[in-house]
Amino acid sequence: MTQIDRYILKQIFVPSALAFFLIAFLAISNELRERAELLLNEVLRLSDLIRLGIYFLPTLISFVVPIAFFFGVLMGLGQLVEHGEIGAIKSAGVSLRRLMAPVVIAGAVLAFACALVQDRLQPWGINKAYDLIKEELPKRATIDMLQPGVMHEYEGWRVYIGSRDRATRTLKDVDIVWPDKEGDAWVFHADTATMAEQSGERVLRLGKGHGVSPNNLRSAFDSQELIVPARIRKASARRLRLGMTLSELLDSEKQLTHDYEKSGSYALRIELLKERQEIADRLSLPFAALAVGFAGAPLALGGRYGRRRSRMQLFSSGLGILLIYYVLRVVLEPRSLHDLNDYVVRVWVPNLALIAFGVVLVWRLDRVIPARQRG
Repeated sequence: MTQIDRYILKQIFVPSALAFFLIAFLAISNELRERAELLLNEVLRLSDLIRLGIYFLPTLISFVVPIAFFFGVLMGLGQLVEHGEIGAIKSAGVSLRRLMAPVVIAGAVLAFACALVQDRLQPWGINKAYDLIKEELPKRATIDMLQPGVMHEYEGWRVYIGSRDRATRTLKDVDIVWPDKEGDAWVFHADTATMAEQSGERVLRLGKGHGVSPNNLRSAFDSQELIVPARIRKASARRLRLGMTLSELLDSEKQLTHDYEKSGSYALRIELLKERQEIADRLSLPFAALAVGFAGAPLALGGRYGRRRSRMQLFSSGLGILLIYYVLRVVLEPRSLHDLNDYVVRVWVPNLALIAFGVVLVWRLDRVIPARQRG
């Protein structure tokens, strides 16, 4: 690697890193917002949010890195053009294609790094996030944290809370359908209820109310204690697609194909469609980093007609290109079940379009710039 290559990569790195952290922060915030209903705010800690951010980041890498790298290329090379440094380098006999080399190589390295992260770290992150949201947080939640005014299912209990005093954590107007060891259901109503720890177990202490036995016998009480069952995670019937490696996805796709061809189930058809789309995304999205390197470098180095562009013009051009890229992805995405190869070809079209766009820009600049120099 020459000194010019290192200098160009250094100029690209700073805006790329800034764009990465900004886009990653917004993307992770959006992921947390979309899952807000699953997060139990009263048991959620700052450390949990940080952990979830770390767990979700590998899932977003293949989206965030190409966008950040693209704008880093546009801003970094655009600044060199604006300051006349690219012109000086060209005057020394360095061609446009040679100037693009470190950008394209960096894009290729980022593409394979994104593919590796998506295949190895993403399943780890998704499964860790699932464990935190579905197992760890619910275990922290106790009956006195349930939302008032709604009938809840709590490990076999049916619980209704009229209101709650947040300061004292006292529950009011509590109704509970409680199954005993024989499976018969008791019904309890209490004016108040509080949670307590007793001999290592959680106990719900009911105050002033009545109970109804399975034989419909009613009895009043001033106080009553019920041992609260521990929350148990219910195992998922299928693993999350995002929580699988590429090889596991391919094995799952083969099994789903066999099951669908055998049964013709509509539900399996939808699952198979989503599985094939996920596989195609795994094989294409990471390589968008390479594609944007091809498109961004000549765009920043000379524009369509070899003229300098302001940073705002480059930024606007970049947004327009990314918009077209994602519109192409949406338009070409199959809406019905197709062969897996068809999915892969369709999702690669936007990448190939970006590469072709970059090749055309290089070809035009190689013609336009020398002609201007002769003039």
